[in-house]
This record gives sequence, C-alpha cells and structure tokens, in this order.
Amino acid sequence: MKRFAWLFAAMLLLVPGSCNELDPEGGNNPYTFISLTTKQTGYVQAGNAFAWKFIDQVDGYARKEKEKEWFVSPLSLQIALGMLLNGAQNETAAEICRTLGYNGVEPAEINAWCKLMLEQLPKLDKKTDLALADAIFYNKKLTLKGPFRNDVTSWYDARLEALDFSKKKASADVINKWCDKQTKGMIPHVLDEVSPTALAYLVNALYFKSEWKEKFPKGSTAGETFTDEAGRKSQVKMMKLAGKEFGYEETDLCQIVNLPYGNGNFAMTVFLPKSGHTVSELTAEMAKGTFPKFFGRAEVDLWLPRFETKYHIQLKDILCSMGMPTAFNPGKADFLAMCDQSSYVDFVQQDAIVKVDEEGTEAAAVTVMKPVPAPSSLPGNMAVNEPLDLAAYSHSIVPVGFGVRSYSTRFTPGTSVMMRWVMWCRSG
Repeated sequence: MKRFAWLFAAMLLLVPGSCNELDPEGGNNPYTFISLTTKQTGYVQAGNAFAWKFIDQVDGYARKEKEKEWFVSPLSLQIALGMLLNGAQNETAAEICRTLGYNGVEPAEINAWCKLMLEQLPKLDKKTDLALADAIFYNKKLTLKGPFRNDVTSWYDARLEALDFSKKKASADVINKWCDKQTKGMIPHVLDEVSPTALAYLVNALYFKSEWKEKFPKGSTAGETFTDEAGRKSQVKMMKLAGKEFGYEETDLCQIVNLPYGNGNFAMTVFLPKSGHTVSELTAEMAKGTFPKFFGRAEVDLWLPRFETKYHIQLKDILCSMGMPTAFNPGKADFLAMCDQSSYVDFVQQDAIVKVDEEGTEAAAVTVMKPVPAPSSLPGNMAVNEPLDLAAYSHSIVPVGFGVRSYSTRFTPGTSVMMRWVMWCRSG
C-alpha cells in the first residue's frame, strides 16, 4: 500500500533541468534559463527547504486527521507572507523571515526576489499558462501607510481596494470575484462574508495549466482497485504510459521519475517509497534538503492516477509551529509598518484545487490572510505571552513550494503489480 503525495509546479522551478527534457520543436518554445546570482541561488534553496517543511507539516496533519487526500501551494503562501512582511516590524518580521528561510535577509531583498518570480516564472514556457496575482482589500476606515502601499504595489503589483466592511456579504463578493477571475473559475469562493472589524484581507492567487511533454494515451486508461492504509478499497482511473524515457533517480528511500511539461521548464516529479518506507519518511527526509540535484535517464513503464482534488486548510497552527507565532499574538504582534492601528493576524487560510489527466495538469490556489485590531488591553489572567496559547485552530497547516510551486496532494492507492508513485510537481 502506498500513499501518493503531489506538489505542483514550483519547488525547484529555477533549477536547470536535464538537457534531454528540452523542447524538441526546433526552437519554437525553447527551454529558458533564468540567470541567478549566488545570493539568488541561495534563495532558491531556502524556498525549497520552506516548501518541504511545509509539506511535511501538512502530511503530518493529514495523517492525524485521517484525510485521504490533500493539496496545498507553498508558493502561494510564500508570496503572501512576502507581502505581509512589508507590514511587520521587529521580532514579528524576523520570525517571518526565518520561517521563509531568509534569516538575516533584508525585506527589500526578499521583495526583489518575489518580484523576479512574479515576473519571470510566467514567461518560461509558451505551453504553460502560469499566473500569479496579489491584492489587498482593506477596510475603508483604515489608512495604509505610504511605504507599505508603495512596497506591495511596486514589488508585488498588488491591487489595493478599500471596501465597506460593514457590508459583509457585498465585500466578500468583491474578493470572491477577484479570486474567481485570477484562477480562471477554479476557485470562485473563499469567503462567506468579511468581518466588519477586520483591517484587511491580503490575498495571493495562483493558476497553473500545462500539457505533458509525453501525453498518456486515453485508450490505455483503465479502472484499478486500490487499498488504503485502513484496508478500504476503491476504484481509481489509472493512466498508463509504457516504454518512455524520463529523468530517473533512485535513493535508499525511494524511486523518483521526472515528468516534464511543455518545454521542460516545469515538471512533475513522482516519488515511489521503497518497500518498508512511507511518504512521511520521504517528506521528513526532503525537509532536510536531500532532494537529488541531478537525474539520470531510464525507460519507464508508468501508471499514474487520473484525479481531481480540492482542499481547504487553516494555516495558523502550522505557521506557529514553523516559527512565526508572534504574528498571531494579540499582545506581541507588530504590524505598525502597515498602519497606525496595533494589529495581529487572525487567520491564514488556503484553498487549492488540482486536476491531473492524460493531457496534463491544471491547478490553482488562493491564500488569504486577515489582520485584525489588537485589543486595547488584555485581562490580567489572559496575558498572551506563550506561543502555545496562540494555537487556537487545530486544523491549520501547510507545506511547500517555490517557483510556481508548490502544492501538494495526498492520495492513497493500494495494491498492484505496477509501480505506485508519490507525486510532487516541481519546476525545472
């Protein structure tokens, strides 16, 4: 029995891929390299580490909740945290930087790195539709500070819109319509209504669609029986591709195959834990930075499930456990670089969806963060001074991604003679 995990198009997006996976169409859609400085290469590695730690957290949460499948976007979370960082100061800002893996890096450098991703990633492959968009919908009673406005608009191209939050449903409709448009209808709804006391909603939306370089023959797809870890059986439509050469690697823990999209700048990397090992072991190991840097070539007979997964998750607890509890602490959070009102983050949530079929992959994610006013005073018996006290939502978690990256989906196929793969989609 194997569990399947899928992270889509982003984690290693800027890492050059194998020359064998470049576009074969005579230069009509050539593989494109982004020239990186030594420092920027370090940002790639930090982003990958953040993505895997995030994924590892999500996998642990999903196992605890006995969820059969999940899908998240680390890249969407990463960009949203980058925007939030511009409103943070002191220890609040330092914790956000450390959580992202940018310890000691100035916010201006992180902004420049996020801008590079936002501008360059969508240009890498003519056959890949990748869109990243940011917005801040804020309470019309709130005055955003000038430097904050300038940073989020110039670095993140964020849309700024003042709304009357007393009109709870109407304001939510504006936000939902924006998300619907940015994700091309895949995520039409993220909020039922806004909170009248909220200061703002910081939103990142991501959309990805691309075709496999080697498509799966539709006539080969067939129903297969799978058994999950609890012994439950289900039918899954299994796509089959025989005798094709792909990037391939093998470690003591798992087998790995690289499935390119378009011109090869984006790819899904599929992992198969070896007998006696689990997906949890895999994500924990990858979180240590042990992802193989190079792939050999091998002829592979591949069975891959055709599936669609939707997922909603609250991320507060996970972000606290990843190292940024102060942002959620009403008594300690410092977002005075955003506005003059003392505030903290009330929630971070993400909605994500992915579709994988014989033609390719389509996916989207929306991350929403809500800063709210901090209480003017706290009762003596409610001094919020320990990170543990802040873990108010037990259902929050999130892992990985970078590049376009990073989304993950968990899945539980069962027994079969053929290989069963754990998937994460990465670029590059």
